Amino acid sequence: MNKTKIEWCDYTINPIKGLCKYACWYCYARKMYKRFHWKEEVSLRLDELDK
Repeated sequence: MNKTKIEWCDYTINPIKGLCKYACWYCYARKMYKRFHWKEEVSLRLDELDK
């Protein structure tokens, strides 16, 4: 989980990592891919749910 500045929640969690090939205008995946240098392949990180 990560602390967030979103006013209606305290923490966020994202168990899905990777680069979405569709590049939808409302999707954050491409920005997160560039920001955090994720790998291109999309993966479900179930270990993130245990944190």
